[in-house]
Amino acid sequence: MALIDKIAPDVNGNIQLGAHEFSAALYLIAIGEFTQNQVSNALGLEASDDAQLTQVVNHINGLPAGEKLAFHGKIEALNIALQRGYITKATYKSRLGMT
Repeated sequence: MALIDKIAPDVNGNIQLGAHEFSAALYLIAIGEFTQNQVSNALGLEASDDAQLTQVVNHINGLPAGEKLAFHGKIEALNIALQRGYITKATYKSRLGMT
């Protein structure tokens, strides 16, 4: 299962990875408090999630320092919008540089 499938609700509306939990973890990466490996372990992610997590982390690392903190608001909004059905998985992925 890909990381996006854990963030988005399944056909029954169940969510495996909460919006706030994921955005908080990415924020901690952005400010240098957590590594990708620490986040992966803390969230109980699997090897199949690594590629998309790496893509998001690379996106964060490519941002200018001043934009990294603002990114937290963007990821929070995108997570909630995805989980509420306001945007598609394709839109979510394109905004975060995921494939």
